[in-house]
Amino acid sequence: MQSDWKLEAIRVATPVVRAEKPVAGQVYRQIGVRLWGEGAYERETIDGSQIQYSLFFRVERDDIVVNKIWARSGSVAVVPESLSGSYVK
Repeated sequence: MQSDWKLEAIRVATPVVRAEKPVAGQVYRQIGVRLWGEGAYERETIDGSQIQYSLFFRVERDDIVVNKIWARSGSVAVVPESLSGSYVK
């Protein structure tokens, strides 16, 4: 029996963590992730002295970013080139 199904390679995402300690005086571009698969967007910039977290995470082009709180509402995005080098909490 011949199948009309086409075989395709499966691409697997590998977790990447680029953690950095915030540095006072350094400005960080932040990104957010919209609901329902609407993508990532640039948020306000923030000085390292204003960051209340011990670590900030740098993202690069083609990274997959998931907002854990809103993941069930489709808050997942692939980072575009324009947001490469930005940070998330």
